[in-house]
Amino acid sequence: MNNLWSDIQWRPTIGDPEPIGWIITFSYLFVAACCVSVGRRQRAVAIRLNSNGDPWFWFGLAVLLLGLGFNKQLDLQMLLIQIGRHVAKQGGWYSDIKTIKPAIVFCVGVVALPVVAAWMCAVCSRGREYILSSLGVSVLVTFVILRAMSFHPRVKQLMDLPIIGTYLNPVLELGGAALIGVGTVLATRRTLQLYRSASV
Repeated sequence: MNNLWSDIQWRPTIGDPEPIGWIITFSYLFVAACCVSVGRRQRAVAIRLNSNGDPWFWFGLAVLLLGLGFNKQLDLQMLLIQIGRHVAKQGGWYSDIKTIKPAIVFCVGVVALPVVAAWMCAVCSRGREYILSSLGVSVLVTFVILRAMSFHPRVKQLMDLPIIGTYLNPVLELGGAALIGVGTVLATRRTLQLYRSASV
């Protein structure tokens, strides 16, 4: 364990102290709180009116956004990478990582994108709030995959591409969070309408 800790350079410090980093972090946390609020409302209405709400959809999104929010400043992926590097060195196959890494990331992308596409198809009939929120998740998954592939020079150039005075990273992160946020607003309105119509 001592050898592991001495081989790891990651420490629990603020990883992105720039203003845009904090804006993205608080956006994740704020939208996560909105998802929790929608989930609680839907659960309460579903219990009271025996309706078909789906609070766990929103609770799941809240967990995802909380994880992204904390990771934005803590860079926990760096900890995982360094632990993996240590394990690879101890196992004697560290020299093969450069060959294996692109294949692993490619396989993750090949699996993740169809799963997200299938999820989008599954929620298309459930309402605009689910479609928008799922689209936001798709944008965030795209960001995570591109971030994981940023070791490739072409992908690195794409991530550093200037867009509206900033870069692709914050555009994807804020865009994904914003889509989910709009979805929570629509879901709240729909849940309140359902409750009011059933109470008349």
